[in-house]
Amino acid sequence: MQKIYHNVALAAAAAIAACTPVDLTSRKDYDPYGGFLDGPEEPDVPEAVPEFFVAGLEFAEDYDWRLDPDYGFSECFMFLAEQDGKRLTDFRVGYESQVSSDADMTRCVGGHVYTDFSTDSETIIKCDGTELFRYPGREMIYGLIEREDGIYTLGVPREGSGWTYRHNGILLNSSDKGEVTRPPYEDDGTIAFSYEIAEYGHYGSRSCFIVEDGVAFQISPPSGCTLTDYMKCGGDDVLLLRKSGVSAPMLVRDGVQTVLRLGTGMISGNASFMESDGESAFIGGKVQYSDGSTRNVVWQETDLHTVFPADFVLERLYPDSGKFLAVGHRIARPSDTAIFLDGNVTAMDAGYVFSSRSCAAFSKGHYCICMNPELPGSAPFFIVDGERTTVEINGWLAGTDYELAFPSSQETDREESGFTEM
Repeated sequence: MQKIYHNVALAAAAAIAACTPVDLTSRKDYDPYGGFLDGPEEPDVPEAVPEFFVAGLEFAEDYDWRLDPDYGFSECFMFLAEQDGKRLTDFRVGYESQVSSDADMTRCVGGHVYTDFSTDSETIIKCDGTELFRYPGREMIYGLIEREDGIYTLGVPREGSGWTYRHNGILLNSSDKGEVTRPPYEDDGTIAFSYEIAEYGHYGSRSCFIVEDGVAFQISPPSGCTLTDYMKCGGDDVLLLRKSGVSAPMLVRDGVQTVLRLGTGMISGNASFMESDGESAFIGGKVQYSDGSTRNVVWQETDLHTVFPADFVLERLYPDSGKFLAVGHRIARPSDTAIFLDGNVTAMDAGYVFSSRSCAAFSKGHYCICMNPELPGSAPFFIVDGERTTVEINGWLAGTDYELAFPSSQETDREESGFTEM
């Protein structure tokens, strides 16, 4: 597939536009007596679609990675595979390799797998097994953003509180107190994350901040309101609130307060979290009906977007372009994962778990979800748009992500990527 590099393409287009006179009749021939004559039809431009990648770890056949007696330093291999199951690369995990098998230290970002590792005095960031940079101090990476100008990381100290925000390992800003509440994400050209500082001595109070490109801004709810969640969306501050005496949650976007709408027969609602697709805030919550029954729901901004089936419990939300993939479970079987997409609930296999938020991705109506076995002797699998691929290993899948690509020149892109196909 042909990868899209938005910033490069935009820069090139801008340079061409700046140097070339604009010809308003270039697409059609002009007839001075009748206006424009139809010219040749423009060719159809193919639509970019997500190409999914999956990262995972493969252990020796007799090693119980669930108990992990070697505490994250067992001799194993980390790998990155395409959505058809073909491996792009793999590399050794262990103390000498300075790569850990700990799930919190592994992340799939686009078509790469990034790892962090702490020695007695340093933090080391690697990509596909190759070191990118290291810096003094023992940190755990809370989130990582890959951009054309390098790697941005949000780290938290392994001892104590606070956070550090870095570009290619170089410190941009930090705090020696506070707890990160939302990992870094991109919004309207900025990198943002959230953190809170508990105000000891004031029962239940806290100071809340959104950090934009390393600069912290305090978020304060309106008088009489309790802050449930907060984030950036389309360049705006978006706050999810609860106010005493109001039957439904409230949303504040760019300073405007609005109560979330309820549907027919609903008497009250609660909301617990928000996600963004870059334009709209999607809010997960629950409503109560006049007969006492409840349903999990999703609001898009203040409009009620989706009421889930009565037996579906919402856990995670992955919005994109006005739609979303929901991950949850059935009420009767809380240990069994189910997904909701386009009005349909699909149950995953019993005996498999959805390990973390990073184990699903959704873009342009396409999805990938990774499932890991609970018991020895079973292999993990992932599903892309309903098509299941079993990974025949003793191991687990750490996560998935995607790159937008045109469905053409796929082999050329593989050769240029620098990966070794296994």
